[in-house]
Amino acid sequence: MTAGGFEESGETFSAESWLRLPKGAKTTAKAGADGVTFWIKRGHLSKPPQAPQT
Repeated sequence: MTAGGFEESGETFSAESWLRLPKGAKTTAKAGADGVTFWIKRGHLSKPPQAPQT
């Protein structure tokens, strides 16, 4: 695992990778020996998209 990387469900992600989880999913990500910084964005896709009003 590279510095700043993480592992999720047996898959290795390098530094600056991103992971999209379905709504309600939980992660079991494990940080590498050098640690990792996670940025989590939640709720921004909670409403179905709508077409612009014309």
